[in-house]
Amino acid sequence: MSMELDRLIDDLSVEDLTRLDARIRDRLAGLAGGPTLTARQRQVADLVVYGCTNAEIAGMLQISANAVKKHVSRLLDLLEASNRTELASHLTRRAA
Repeated sequence: MSMELDRLIDDLSVEDLTRLDARIRDRLAGLAGGPTLTARQRQVADLVVYGCTNAEIAGMLQISANAVKKHVSRLLDLLEASNRTELASHLTRRAA
């Protein structure tokens, strides 16, 4: 890594680093032929991996439980997972 890039990264806030991390993971997944997730899908996905319920995710993200259900359903379709456990496993492997 160049010194300039190191300096830029050092100046980022935790929030910015978190967003950067998600974008890098999605970019790498896209290059590997996997689907790219939206920022909201990434947030929901991270909470699914953590083991949160739809109601818990809805509360944390301040969205409706129905919206969470739609996001999870879309993630299941995108990542060709048959259930939340398989989805979490796939997302964990993808992030590694």
